[in-house]
Amino acid sequence: MRRAAHIVQEATRSRFSRPRLNLQQATAPLWFPSSICASCLYNTWTRPTWRRSANVPDLSRPLSGLVPPPSTLYTRGRGLNSAARTTVPDITTTTTTHDTVGVTSEPSLERITTAELKRRIKAFEDAVVQSDRGVAERTRIWDAFVAACQHPVTRDALRQAHILKVFRMVCFDGEDMPNLAEKLGFLQTLISQTGWMSLEMYVKNAGILRHREAFNSLEAAETYLAEMRSEGLEANYDTYALLMDALGSQGCGEGAAAVLKMLEAAGGEIDANVYQHVILGYARSNNVERAVAAFREMQERGIAASARNYTTIISCYAKRKEMSVVEELYQEMVEQGLQPTIVTFNVLLKLYFDLDQLDAAQSVFRAIENAGLQPQTDTFNTMISGFVRLKRLDDAVAVYNQMEAAGVAHDKFTFAAMIHGCGQAGMMINAMRYYRDLRRSDVAINYYHFSILQAAFATAKDMQTCQEVFRDMMALYAPTVRNYNILIAGWIRCGDIVNAEAEFNKMKMMAGCEPDAITYRRMIRGYIQAGRVQDALRMYEILRKLKGLTIGVYVHLIDACWNNGLTTTAERLLQSMRDTIPDQAPPYAIYERIAISLLKEGNTTSALQWVDRLERVGYTPREYLYSQLIRTAALALNINQALVLTEKMKRNNIQPSVYVFNHLLTACENTPTAIHSILADMHDAGVVFNHYTYSTLIYLYSKTAPDLTRAWSIWEDYIAALATQLPTPEDLGTTVTSNNTTAIHPAVVRTMLRACAVRYDLDKFKTVWTAAKRARVVFTGIDVEQVLRGANRPDFKEQMRSVLAEGTVIGEV
Repeated sequence: MRRAAHIVQEATRSRFSRPRLNLQQATAPLWFPSSICASCLYNTWTRPTWRRSANVPDLSRPLSGLVPPPSTLYTRGRGLNSAARTTVPDITTTTTTHDTVGVTSEPSLERITTAELKRRIKAFEDAVVQSDRGVAERTRIWDAFVAACQHPVTRDALRQAHILKVFRMVCFDGEDMPNLAEKLGFLQTLISQTGWMSLEMYVKNAGILRHREAFNSLEAAETYLAEMRSEGLEANYDTYALLMDALGSQGCGEGAAAVLKMLEAAGGEIDANVYQHVILGYARSNNVERAVAAFREMQERGIAASARNYTTIISCYAKRKEMSVVEELYQEMVEQGLQPTIVTFNVLLKLYFDLDQLDAAQSVFRAIENAGLQPQTDTFNTMISGFVRLKRLDDAVAVYNQMEAAGVAHDKFTFAAMIHGCGQAGMMINAMRYYRDLRRSDVAINYYHFSILQAAFATAKDMQTCQEVFRDMMALYAPTVRNYNILIAGWIRCGDIVNAEAEFNKMKMMAGCEPDAITYRRMIRGYIQAGRVQDALRMYEILRKLKGLTIGVYVHLIDACWNNGLTTTAERLLQSMRDTIPDQAPPYAIYERIAISLLKEGNTTSALQWVDRLERVGYTPREYLYSQLIRTAALALNINQALVLTEKMKRNNIQPSVYVFNHLLTACENTPTAIHSILADMHDAGVVFNHYTYSTLIYLYSKTAPDLTRAWSIWEDYIAALATQLPTPEDLGTTVTSNNTTAIHPAVVRTMLRACAVRYDLDKFKTVWTAAKRARVVFTGIDVEQVLRGANRPDFKEQMRSVLAEGTVIGEV
């Protein structure tokens, strides 16, 4: 007897010692599926290929008095709750009552009343449904189970699912229960008397589920099968099915395919469910081609594919976003007469949202209801997350409300998506509403929810509430680097580097969190925004040791150094970037920012040298850089350099804008002969004049020509071009809003008035001024003396002042 008990204990030893396979301990599921391992314990299948193990130890002798009573209620091939049970006749005893039930096999068994039968069954069921699985609770369940099994009638009335839970409790969770060996012996005796399969086989198959994560390769499966053979156990259908399930779920398609061949060689039945493990294994390892090959191989063997098979293949192509293949497979699935499952629709729904095909996604959602299926939590979560990503918060709220109306439970992802959506939309009151709904629900609030809400308030620059959420989180979870990074980013977004520094110091000194690369990158950005370049460089040195430097860090630091006159440091940073990130050339933005900084300093020669470096590394100067170079040359009245840059710009297939042509005209102040060719180029390029073009031409012609003839002609052309936008005399008495005060630009009026003042033409001065008053031109910050600066005759200036005094269009500073 001790030897038999030792055999059973050895079969379950993996719970309290390292198994022979040296497999890593894995958390067992809450319970095994009813279709798997129940057949290991209950010999109810009809597969003639499989035989009951012949190595059942003889445990007919009692162990500490715990021996189940013999029973004739169970016959081989029938399980618990079988409809083919024999009827139990009454047994004659010396004290027979009308409510007494007995059995025919052993007249010496105790009498049991109907009330006592019900009491024992209820006591066991009440105990087994408890969620608590402490030692005391498990002992209570065991005692109730033993009491129920002491009589065949009560034992026959127990539910199969409840008995299976007792087996799991003892075999998997019983290492701390007293008298474990006796309990295992009692179960083994119960199994042998009822004609069930041996406990050793049950434990070995259940061990596959228990150590599921360890079976991630064919080697592990083969070792386990070899160990079973060494113990005299013959693998059955469930053994191979469980091994394939473990291998396939962990992405080992090759292993699942090899076990499939073993199953087939042993005479096992091969169907779509078995092939599913192979297909899933290849799919989870992103080997789509092999997954499809296994799928087609199954079909070629005459095995009809199931909806799960199609869904797995569709999911593979959905991850690749290959919409055409997905739609073909879906159509093939429908033509085969298969009803798409809710998982199939969920895959399609996510794909359409990922491709921003909103109408198609909504049609899939409607198809779920048309198919008679109930959208599940994952379905609604996909809809909500998709709408949030597309910034359609109203639609997300509608789906959330529909989810509530349908009675579908929210989960942590539902609340997280709604909080995030409201946060990114700046609707913080609504974000707090969903947060309160989360706190009131049965969903356990986790660290992720706090982080999302905290980030939402930081993005909205509401740092007071952000810190309150942070404090609420600390009551449940210890703060992490991520939480402090959110606080630092929020303060930097608010432009408050002092509070950002305070959180940085708390992070290191009080919370014991070591800053990471993200922390230092955000501090660098904050110091640059605050103009504290030296502090940013100090953080840069720390970040360099952490090897967390990125192109963006270098771009901002180099730009800050150039803008603050730290030219040598900027060049050193550029060289460091080449050394740190050798496989990636410095980005275009660095060259452009350095060149622009040099242009602001007036160092055009050095700026052009950096443009040459930019071109040597393979970049082409953009329109903005060319425009700034031409502007600088134009302000220096270097028309030749400006024209050369314009021609180079054209060779790079960049069409000069009116901004560029205006600066080219400005550069013609000392070279009026070039004006005509520039205007011809504008005409050929189809570039339309703007207000500044007219203002520049008026200025040039008023300065270079001996009179106002050409400048006045430009003014008349300007007025003619805007004639349809000027107010009529009937409109002069009406109020003109600020949105349509005038089509005449103040710069053009000011330039023309100044030209008239320089030429002492009072009549034209009055005409321009009248047009300005009609158009309601408003000047801001323009000194009257600036307009009259070129007029040297005091009497003429007084006359012009009197003209200007007739209206309040031009206001003095």
